[in-house]
Amino acid sequence: MKTCKHLLTLLVIITSFSCKKYLDAKPDATLATPAGLNDLQGLLDYYRGMNTQFPGGTGVLSDNYYLLSNNWASIYRSDQRSYYIWQKDATNTQDWNSPYNSIYTCNTVLESLKSLSVNTSEKSTADNIKGEALFFRASFHYGIAQLFTKGYNKTTASTDLGIPLRLSTDFTERSVRATLEETYQQIIADFKQAAQLLPLQVNIKSRPSKAAAYGALARTFLAMSDYEEAFKYADSCLQLANTLIDYNTLDSNASAPFARFNDEVIFQAISFPAQPLNPSICKIDSNLYSSYSADDLRKVVCFKRNNDGSHKFKGDYDGTANNGNGHSFTGIVTDEQYLIRAECAARLGETGQAKSDINHLLNNRLRAGTYIPVTTSDQDSLLRIVLDERRKELLFRGTRWTDMKRLNSEPEFATEVKRIIDGTNYVLPKGEIKYVPLIPQKIIDISGIKQNP
Repeated sequence: MKTCKHLLTLLVIITSFSCKKYLDAKPDATLATPAGLNDLQGLLDYYRGMNTQFPGGTGVLSDNYYLLSNNWASIYRSDQRSYYIWQKDATNTQDWNSPYNSIYTCNTVLESLKSLSVNTSEKSTADNIKGEALFFRASFHYGIAQLFTKGYNKTTASTDLGIPLRLSTDFTERSVRATLEETYQQIIADFKQAAQLLPLQVNIKSRPSKAAAYGALARTFLAMSDYEEAFKYADSCLQLANTLIDYNTLDSNASAPFARFNDEVIFQAISFPAQPLNPSICKIDSNLYSSYSADDLRKVVCFKRNNDGSHKFKGDYDGTANNGNGHSFTGIVTDEQYLIRAECAARLGETGQAKSDINHLLNNRLRAGTYIPVTTSDQDSLLRIVLDERRKELLFRGTRWTDMKRLNSEPEFATEVKRIIDGTNYVLPKGEIKYVPLIPQKIIDISGIKQNP
């Protein structure tokens, strides 16, 4: 355990928890020294250490909500106040350290598997464990990249700064920032290998499945604007998991209308809670709320009216009231996959597929008997419809900031975002979003890696 402590201390991804403390927090004390497949599975099954460690800063940066000045001033974390108004001096250690701590766990599992003697009857179990570790490692690298790097641009990705790719537990391995291209290629490689190893079915949705890996690849390729690959993997995901909830069956008065592990969830994950996203102060953008039609059940299922006439969000797919005090659901879900396939189909000129997907989704979202199907075959009009529905459907799912970055490189979809605090206007202008938060200075001091400009 001393070695493990030194690893965590000296790694660039310094975490506030020692390895012993982290392992001792597991439900079984034997996991402090993983000795077999059950121990390794136990490390990956530790829900609080794996499924809830995704960065929450991207949700704070995005444009789905606003804060009143007094509510903004009440936020005790200075980094989250700074994120809200896109200030460059923001530095969020949790959004950097904790995901890397979970990556260390993934690498521990992968290295331990190599040293275990696995008999024939255990090979399937070992393969599943390896697939899970690769899936989680790729997911955390992806989450960190969405916050701490620029949006992917094919023409500059080979020189743009990516993130340190931690692929082993060796503390002597010097940390350097990969290029953005190398970052995404490693994420893709891990997800693809995971897809080959993971099972079709899982006992509980906190474990990844083959469909989850396909869905994560679709999300990754969409972030890269690689529409052919994103379409292919969204389609592969939907071949295995394609259930949509009919919102007519939900209780619109419920404080938490969706159950955890509901029928649309393929893989369960959430970000850290972020105080600006707590529904007690987080007010939905009024133009966004008005964009839902009167017969759109999302307008009553997912929102609740505040006393001042504004609206709060209550449509958390984690199944928690009050949105878990401000987290974002970041898991893989069928509705997102339909939207990915629809967007890619529209961009690729497959308008029939795009219409089929968007009509299937919306028919399950509007009041029974009121939905009028989309009939246009105009590619540009159809794409705009799909993108509008993507924003309306995926609120607080950890996707909006990535969407803002990729879509702002397209003038017709670029958005200017404004926020007002104490009479001061803060503006994120149209065009390519270059805002990237700083890496925590402590990490820079220890490792010597390049800081974001």
